[in-house]
Amino acid sequence: MDIEDYQEIFTQSSALKVAVDTDYNVLDASEGFLNVTHNERDGIIGKYIFDIFPEISDQDISVIFINTMRDSINQAVKEKTTHTSPVVRYQVPSHKPDNGEGIRYWKAINTPILDDDKNVTFISQRYIDVTDSRELSEQLEVEKKNLDEYKTAAEYIENALKQAPAPICILRGPEHIFELVNKKFLRIVPGKDIIGKSARQAMPELKGQGFFKILDDVYTTEKNYVGSEVPATFNVGRGKEVDAYVDFVYQILYDTDGEKSGIFVLGVDVTDQVNARKKAEESEYRYRTLIEESTVATALYKGPDIILQYANDKMLNFWDKDKHVFGQPLHEILPEIEDQPFLDYLYKVYESGKTYTGIEEKAFLNNDGELTPYFFNFTYKALRDSDGEIYGILHIAIDVTEQVQAKRAIEKNQETLNQLLNSMPQKISHTDKKGSVVFFNQQWMEETGYSLEELQSNGWLKTLHPDDFPALKKKWVNAVKTGIVFEVETRIYHKDLGYRWNLNRAVPVTNDEGDILMWVGSNTDIHERKRHEETLEKAVRERTKELEQAYKDLLVQNEEKEKQKKELEIANKELESFAYISSHDLQEPLRKIQIFIGRIVEKEHLSERGDYYFDRIRDAADRMRNLIEDLLYFSRVNNADKVFETIDLNVIIEEVKEDLKEEIKEKNATVEVGEICEIYVIMFQFRQLMKNLFSNALKFTRPDVSPHISIHSVIKKGSKLDAEKLDPDKKYCHIIFKDNGIGFEAEYNERIFDVFQRLHSREEFKGTGIGLAIVKKIVDNHNGFIFASSKPDEGAQFDIYLPVEHKNSN
Repeated sequence: MDIEDYQEIFTQSSALKVAVDTDYNVLDASEGFLNVTHNERDGIIGKYIFDIFPEISDQDISVIFINTMRDSINQAVKEKTTHTSPVVRYQVPSHKPDNGEGIRYWKAINTPILDDDKNVTFISQRYIDVTDSRELSEQLEVEKKNLDEYKTAAEYIENALKQAPAPICILRGPEHIFELVNKKFLRIVPGKDIIGKSARQAMPELKGQGFFKILDDVYTTEKNYVGSEVPATFNVGRGKEVDAYVDFVYQILYDTDGEKSGIFVLGVDVTDQVNARKKAEESEYRYRTLIEESTVATALYKGPDIILQYANDKMLNFWDKDKHVFGQPLHEILPEIEDQPFLDYLYKVYESGKTYTGIEEKAFLNNDGELTPYFFNFTYKALRDSDGEIYGILHIAIDVTEQVQAKRAIEKNQETLNQLLNSMPQKISHTDKKGSVVFFNQQWMEETGYSLEELQSNGWLKTLHPDDFPALKKKWVNAVKTGIVFEVETRIYHKDLGYRWNLNRAVPVTNDEGDILMWVGSNTDIHERKRHEETLEKAVRERTKELEQAYKDLLVQNEEKEKQKKELEIANKELESFAYISSHDLQEPLRKIQIFIGRIVEKEHLSERGDYYFDRIRDAADRMRNLIEDLLYFSRVNNADKVFETIDLNVIIEEVKEDLKEEIKEKNATVEVGEICEIYVIMFQFRQLMKNLFSNALKFTRPDVSPHISIHSVIKKGSKLDAEKLDPDKKYCHIIFKDNGIGFEAEYNERIFDVFQRLHSREEFKGTGIGLAIVKKIVDNHNGFIFASSKPDEGAQFDIYLPVEHKNSN
């Protein structure tokens, strides 16, 4: 489905929907969302998504709300699949002015919208109000408990970090904004207010020392960094700089959904140790502090035998052990890993000093007496003393079991579905959420002869008969917009049998909230049934035609006489009334106006503005004269003697080209004349018809494009011509007149022949709006038919059908 169609469906939806980009800025909102939140579309587009809701007075709830929403959006972007957030509290304006803000509880369903390259272009958010549901009551109890625990834990952790004996800070986001610093860290930057500032703003003296680049690399790659005895120069205030050596750790931080959120920085001043070559005790204390304060599973091993020195609670919980295992070899603590590759990894890291990183690696750990499979992202990094000698290994691990299992379950379900669909005898396909076809079963390839790659990315449209595409597209857009079952009959190419009629059906598949997840489509061959229907219809038409012809033969003489009588009466009335007005009441006053205008301009000295006004009057008078002449000719078309004669159409074309040779030369126009037949026409009328068509083609041209006119004709029976109203048994001269001008919208195909019908202003193109009306009247006088077809900027085509055998009449 086109993005324009999707946007129209999105904005008109009554559901609570918001579209945001990957930087959390609002792109658009549905009518339902604007009505509930009392926002205006122009007032929120481009704003930060968390700024369009009223401010929450409770800062803890506000932080939870923002983090919950941000984590859900990040999860959807990372996994490129829909993610539903936990229930969060919103304070939206009340419908009554005196009621202030109302408390509502909503879930947010975040759906990533992908482009053709599978990149996330934006996120579609849909809010579900669960304020009055049982689910909310249970959620509120859980939230209250979690909030109390969160506050207690947060206060404890913050106090512990602030009182820690080593410089510690937490940097948020890719700009490394200071969110928390302890007293030890502030000693490095005394007198500076750094909370809320980026690392580069707060500590500019570190530029060129390598720290900022390491921070960027850690955040980008999500690979932690441990620096040992790194030289650094700090500005400690009052213009004083201090050289030091530091051990530090840049450790990536993740939120509750596993999305990176910042960097935990732990630094230790080891200047005295480096100078005095102090080694083991102080180094051990550094890394013990690091492990205990780490927010991810962390352990420290010593010596070549991989002895567990320390491990934090997260790591011990994975192992189902406690601190009594400190000091034991890892293979004794976890005997189940003897036949797994992890000990070999550790030995190689200890021997080579090269860091090993595992991504979604499977590990079996003893859990309540049973081996349970887990999946981890982990790092084994060698630790070195001041002499560069390896003395231990730092182990950091993150449990990604749930994510891996969910991903594999989705892959398995998709594989099972595809196997089932491939076994079906019908052509089966299904789309993604946007309506783009992403799967074709084997029957599609066998019948069409196209490969799966050729059918994907709208390649299947090549199998569709071109004439059937407009109807299919119209019904498909309506089905996606309304959610109704899609059904249409089209012709689809069969590699052995050519185009065959198919019944195309697609049924929407929805989730519990009613959102469409995909469309499953089937194509059933109904070609034989259609052929049988067409045979029956043809037989009925032929029998009906025989009966109608018998009746027409009885009426034809009376109808012809009545028609001629009415035409003559109407023409005479038009001629009598218009001839008098145009020849006397209009033309004479207009002629005097033009004469006096000329005299005033020649003999009177007018101001510049006066000259301007008289030029406008003269132009208006010229337009009036042209209009009178066109109307007079229009009225004469039916009243003049209708003397028919057979003539080569080339003769008329050459006469018109000679009349308009100056305009053709001025416009640098070209005229292409193909096969031309003889026609039986009223000579002077048909010359006027061709002149009007030529004039239009030379007038309505595109800028910087030379006009090109092509004319050709052919004689065929009506049954062989693709046009309505033609008698299938009569022969017609089909004249095709084409130009490459500005064209017009298809809705004007018939209205363009109406009197005074103008598609453009006089300032753009001059004219009276009568030229094509005269053309239509001349064709009618010849008992013929004329049709117009065009598209903007693609020129226009006029198809004229004149009977070869014509009854001469006056």
